Amino acid sequence: MQRHIVQTDSVHPAAAPNAAGQGQSLQAAQDFGRVIEEDAIHQPGFERRPVQFAAGFDHERKVAVFAQPGDQGGEIGTSPRPVENQHLDAAGRKLGAPVGIAFDVQAVCSGFVYALAVADNFIVRGQAKCALVIGAETMTRLMDWTDRGTCILFGDGAGAVVLEPGEGQGTVADRGILGMALRADGTKQDLLYVDGGPSTTGTVGKLRMLGNQVFRHAVVNISEAMVAAAKSAGVAMGDIDWFIPHQANQRILEGVARRLGIDEQRVIATVAEHANTSAASIPLAMAQGIADGRIKPGQLLLMEAMGGGLTWGAVVLRL
Repeated sequence: MQRHIVQTDSVHPAAAPNAAGQGQSLQAAQDFGRVIEEDAIHQPGFERRPVQFAAGFDHERKVAVFAQPGDQGGEIGTSPRPVENQHLDAAGRKLGAPVGIAFDVQAVCSGFVYALAVADNFIVRGQAKCALVIGAETMTRLMDWTDRGTCILFGDGAGAVVLEPGEGQGTVADRGILGMALRADGTKQDLLYVDGGPSTTGTVGKLRMLGNQVFRHAVVNISEAMVAAAKSAGVAMGDIDWFIPHQANQRILEGVARRLGIDEQRVIATVAEHANTSAASIPLAMAQGIADGRIKPGQLLLMEAMGGGLTWGAVVLRL
């Protein structure tokens, strides 16, 4: 039995400057936003980066929502949600979904890849008939706006896909998730982390990153996971139609492509449009590639991501 993604959707929050609760006037926030945006457009691969300001507590969410066997899947539609225990139930209620399984998958930027693997295993074991996998992020809530090494790199967004079972012949020609490789290394936690949280400091915390070290580990580790996922799927790197990476930054995208000999024309890159939206970036890029006609049914896709933890992984699937 094979699995295949049958629908994608995405949400790009529009710029909505709002400095309430941050001790700044709206005009001051907008002026500061222009300064940050000027920095952003000078970063490699950045063409447009709407800076957002908003008060309140929020956090990144990597979500897998599952319908029980026998239940029907619902329409995809999601947007970033505030932290609350009921946010998945609220999404299900708005979709008109029946009672099912709902939980978060916390792997930061790798969350969407991890959640795909979880959904795939639920379906393979017959514990779910249909799975809605959502990546939704409000990374701007975690930014230290005085740290231009991080605040200009991240954005907000959401994307989702639906998986359901389908019959195949057990070959690489089948549609569905064909291979994957997931990795984690807790010894590298200090390279990319948030310096707070409800269970540690009782505060939201801010994102901290050692950019140069993250870049070095990203290129090497992501490349290894991609090769492992392709081997698991039984395909060669040259067989891949489209490489859909986590949109971390253009340098990492190009570094991985060069290391593996991937033609940059086969890379779906959207980081210039919405910056690094963490776990939302892969479904956003996939939705864009489908919308503009580049990605077509039957094509072979390779997705990868790396995030805090450090966590990383790759998935090979045929659409």
